[in-house]
Amino acid sequence: MIPARILTLDEVVAHFGDPTPYILPTGEISPAWEREILDKVELPAPLKLLGHSTPVTRFRCHRRLAAIYRKLLQAVYAEPEVWASIGDWGGCYNFRTVRGAPGKPSRHSWAICHDWDVADNPMGGGGKVHPRLLEISAAHGFFYGGAFKGKRRDPMHWEFAAPWLLDGGRP
Repeated sequence: MIPARILTLDEVVAHFGDPTPYILPTGEISPAWEREILDKVELPAPLKLLGHSTPVTRFRCHRRLAAIYRKLLQAVYAEPEVWASIGDWGGCYNFRTVRGAPGKPSRHSWAICHDWDVADNPMGGGGKVHPRLLEISAAHGFFYGGAFKGKRRDPMHWEFAAPWLLDGGRP
């Protein structure tokens, strides 16, 4: 089953945890949140980090998604034309609010989404994505931000939306 929609905030909290108790008086997140939820995943080959000269070789994602991310990345890397279509990496974990929506936590705060090929796919743009990347990502449970309805299109953004895959289930 291909994800038909993104998860609601209640669903995200139910599957990935509630960061609210970890928010410090300064508005920053306690390092305890990161220790509790994050795991490291190696990229199959380095990707340029947008705006930096040093390539990215690994990233932090939610621990419940680490195995899914490894499978996704290997599937994309197995198709050289698809991997080559990803010009850069924009990141996964970043505790912050949604751009333009103060007070609304970004799914990056849970490390359950990632941004890639950012330079070619700016927020609000039409999206320039290899068709196989759409298929492979959907098969691994990721909803394409270029298909957002009722909000800004975000074609660099890929958000996990298939909780049935978390425990090894199949769509």
